[in-house]
Amino acid sequence: MEPSTANDAERKTIWGRLGHHLNFFRLHVLIFTFTPIVFACIFYGANGHASGNANGTELGRHKVTFLDSLFVCFSAITTCGLVPINISALHPFQ
Repeated sequence: MEPSTANDAERKTIWGRLGHHLNFFRLHVLIFTFTPIVFACIFYGANGHASGNANGTELGRHKVTFLDSLFVCFSAITTCGLVPINISALHPFQ
């Protein structure tokens, strides 16, 4: 007995191949893994060009390393609230 042609056409598409492997758990693991990485890149890219602190004259120009921005974004998506940097000294966009 030969398989139907509709089933073969579905398997040739990307979503047809991923549909068998992508379940609720795997989808959430992918979202919780890649969303903070994307937002950490945005957070790091919004860095100021000067370094300073909250009490300095250049308020909002605290330079953040990528590791700190990655930690902040993973902390935000898991709602644990751990922040290794001074939030008041960041750029307003961040």
